Amino acid sequence: MGLHFEVVNDGGAETIVFIHGWPDTPRLWDDTVKEFSNEYRCVSIGLPMYSSREEAKSLGVYRKSGYNVDEVVDMIAETIDESCRGRFPITLCLFDWGSVYGFKYILKHSEKVSRTIGVDVGPVWMQPPRVKELVGLFFAGVFYQYRIIFYYLVARFVPFLQDWADRGARKHMAYMASESDTDISQLTADVGHSYWNAHLDRVAMCLGLRKPPEPLDIRTFPRHPVLFFVGTKKDMKFCPEQWLQSLQQRSDHSEAVFLPAVHWVMVACKQEFHSKMKEFLTATKK
Repeated sequence: MGLHFEVVNDGGAETIVFIHGWPDTPRLWDDTVKEFSNEYRCVSIGLPMYSSREEAKSLGVYRKSGYNVDEVVDMIAETIDESCRGRFPITLCLFDWGSVYGFKYILKHSEKVSRTIGVDVGPVWMQPPRVKELVGLFFAGVFYQYRIIFYYLVARFVPFLQDWADRGARKHMAYMASESDTDISQLTADVGHSYWNAHLDRVAMCLGLRKPPEPLDIRTFPRHPVLFFVGTKKDMKFCPEQWLQSLQQRSDHSEAVFLPAVHWVMVACKQEFHSKMKEFLTATKK
């Protein structure tokens, strides 16, 4: 099952695939697509159920139980194949949940990606989990994720409170994503399916109920150039420190760039983001 996608400049010689995060839509990338579409073929992919409920149903991606990480990765893979029509390798531009799914996509389809631009979320779910990580998962949940999950579960299991859950979810999204400029008016509590299913998967792996991923040397992943942006105005980090250090030590133009943003670096530091992205794309062009 593929996802909704949009293509700008279909005749571009190289393709950049943009994948957004929570609580965004493909509109997050509009300014960046406008900046780069004169030269590049730009494909923006919409994550499942990150739209109105009616639109999700019309696209055939609505499912009350949502989707786990591997299912979304497979949907993204099918969408990339459909939208790129054999024009590989591509450049991935990833943010937030788009990074979670995108780095998993690279693990499965590394031959289709020549370089990656990531924003604020690195390959955090790539290592086999340990029981003590449940503590970190719990505190991350307390900080903001359990409220997202709560509204999702109410909308899913208590139909007569669905509208209330949607309103509550949007209010929480607006508060948490105040730095973003994406219109979230059509989003619903369904976007919480990403967090709910990821928590279920992680807990199941920690308790031995599901097979964990194969061990991966995070310091050498991925084996192509990576430009990674980190927002410095927050305490919580969403990327392994050793991975950031490894990027700085590479000789393939990989780099970690630290900019004064909370999370939405491409919005808060738009000029610096576009400038650094241009430098990276030029330096790694083949």
